[in-house]
Amino acid sequence: MSIDVITGYQIQMYIFLLLLVPAIEIWLFISVGQHLGALLTIMLCVVTAGIGLALVRYQGMAALQNLSAQPNKLQTRVAHMMLQGGLLLIAGFCLLIPGFFSDFIGFMLLIPPLREKLSNLMEKRFKLSSKASIYTHGETIIDAEYTVYDEKTPASPKDSPWLSNNNNTL
Repeated sequence: MSIDVITGYQIQMYIFLLLLVPAIEIWLFISVGQHLGALLTIMLCVVTAGIGLALVRYQGMAALQNLSAQPNKLQTRVAHMMLQGGLLLIAGFCLLIPGFFSDFIGFMLLIPPLREKLSNLMEKRFKLSSKASIYTHGETIIDAEYTVYDEKTPASPKDSPWLSNNNNTL
């Protein structure tokens, strides 16, 4: 498993995007406000958020029904379905934020073919595993590390991780 290191260039790009998105939102608010007026601009922003959140809820419920209707598909496409759900969550967040640019991004993420392509791209980019095993026999699986101590011989105080390395005292 490899871990990508974030370079200085990537940090600069994140900061640039962090500053660019609010600037675009402000510019769009001013532009739309000049054409429609302040009250209609605010109403439009609230209405698009409401419609968008209703669509997110509808598509989220459809995704859950799709999961329960096809349990065999769940075993092979877990990462893909999680990405789809995550993209729906991001879409809902973008639609909740007041602004036309964020609403545009949110509505784009609600288009199923576009969301499918984006999740496939992310799956390849991050090399996500798409396979999982599901236990359906009611077994309880506990994954843990353990150490077996013999009851006749107690553990030595020297084995304690709480002791300092210098003089083995508390």
